[in-house]
Amino acid sequence: MCEHPSAVKVVMDAGGAVAFVAALHAYPSNVEMQRRGCLALATMTDGEEEHKRAVVNAGGVAVAVDALRAHPSDMEVQRAGCVVLANIVLGDEACKKAVVDAGGVAVA
Repeated sequence: MCEHPSAVKVVMDAGGAVAFVAALHAYPSNVEMQRRGCLALATMTDGEEEHKRAVVNAGGVAVAVDALRAHPSDMEVQRAGCVVLANIVLGDEACKKAVVDAGGVAVA
C-alpha cells in the first residue's frame, strides 16, 4: 500500500498510531476524518508485525470497527476500515484476537 516503508516507520516511531487513533476517536461523525484516518491505519498495518501490534495497542481495531459501523454507506470508509482489519488479522494471535474481540468479524 505504501511505496515508502521507511516513511511509515518514521510515522510509527513518532507515535503516529496513537495520534491517528485519537483523531478518529475525537471525530467519529466526520466522514472525511474517518476515511483518511482509516486509510492511514491501513497503511501503517500493511507489513511490519510490530506496526500491527502498535496499532492494536493504540486502540486502532476499535476505532476501525466504530468507523465501519458509523458510516455503513460510505464505500471509502468501508474499504479502508476493512483493509485495517484484514491487515491486522494477518498478524500474530493477539492481533487476531483483538479483531474478534472488537466485533471486527461481524462488521467486515
